[in-house]
Amino acid sequence: MLLTIIVIFLGLVFLGLAIKLAFFALTVIFGLAALGFVVFGVFWLLTRVLSIF
Repeated sequence: MLLTIIVIFLGLVFLGLAIKLAFFALTVIFGLAALGFVVFGVFWLLTRVLSIF
């Protein structure tokens, strides 16, 4: 009985860690995507401005 409780507890802890890791990974991926988008936007604006002159 005790072993079952320990296994369930460990499973929940592992699941919690996995979810935290997944959220962290998503945050990093979206952060990098947003950063890349901003950099791309700045470069695009620069090329637009430079093409006017």
